[in-house]
Amino acid sequence: TKRDVPGFAVGGLSGGEEKDTFWRIVAVSAASLPDTKPRYLMGVGHQVDLVVCSALGVDMFDCVFPTRTARFGTALVFDAPGEIILKKAVYETDFSPIDPTCDCSTCQTYTRLVAVIVNECRRHFTPSYSGHFSTPSLPRSPAPATSSLS
Repeated sequence: TKRDVPGFAVGGLSGGEEKDTFWRIVAVSAASLPDTKPRYLMGVGHQVDLVVCSALGVDMFDCVFPTRTARFGTALVFDAPGEIILKKAVYETDFSPIDPTCDCSTCQTYTRLVAVIVNECRRHFTPSYSGHFSTPSLPRSPAPATSSLS
């Protein structure tokens, strides 16, 4: 590289490639970049890619996996099988921590039942699921005549 940049981004993969092809492209890209600068991989979509691409020399990721996993009502846990699907009826009365082995504030504060309730509320009240809550039908307060930030 001729320019002194703070790091490098690897992107342009569509996400539809076979895993072997994806990993080979990442390996070639990471190997051609200097070891002294961070290497960032954009658009990672699966947890196995985080592990494999780290081994291939990638330092940072832009990953949809955590957000997509939560959006579909799944919580990641450390014990097998590695996730719990909160949509299952068994969790509707489960007052145990989301992951009893995890020390994070979410797992220590909230139960699986609370996670089920939050997921259901999100599903029912986000704009993508409730077109009848369109902005024009909501009451509006009049805009202030003058700014109070003078």
